[in-house]
Amino acid sequence: MKETIKTNSDFWVQKIECNMRRDSKKDKELENMGWVVLRFWGKDIVKKLDICVNQIKEAIYEVKHSIYREKYKWEDVLFVAEDSSED
Repeated sequence: MKETIKTNSDFWVQKIECNMRRDSKKDKELENMGWVVLRFWGKDIVKKLDICVNQIKEAIYEVKHSIYREKYKWEDVLFVAEDSSED
């Protein structure tokens, strides 16, 4: 992605990396509270809805069959939906 930024690239690279660190920190906080976090880009929801829906179905299946609990040893698993569009 860095190679495709043509204007003000220093600003955008720093902003994107900061957003990625923020998202990772939020994900870990939510996971530590027992949530399953799924993130999708708005453009992917529009252009690849079937793939996004399949990822959600797979996560629900894994939760219903205690696969997440076994993988991560969580007592309870909850879901959160968050807009992952760019700031």
